Amino acid sequence: ALKELNKESVLIGFTGGPKGIMINRFIELTSDKLDLYRNTGGFDMIQSGRDKIQTAEQMKASLKTVEDNKLNGLVIIGGDDSNT
Repeated sequence: ALKELNKESVLIGFTGGPKGIMINRFIELTSDKLDLYRNTGGFDMIQSGRDKIQTAEQMKASLKTVEDNKLNGLVIIGGDDSNT
């Protein structure tokens, strides 16, 4: 569906939870990679983390990652503690 809107669009997943955003560690989530995890929950694909983006330094590092990768959006997916 992503490529239907813009063939140049790229979907990435930050690995290891919020830590991945803070240290700019990610993988490209291609159709082939997604197919490997389809109907399995995907938990293993980009791993989980218990870090939180809380301090000004962590927020600055996360913003730098967003800017360096020229992201048009950032979607946080997780449990009830992910967005606090």
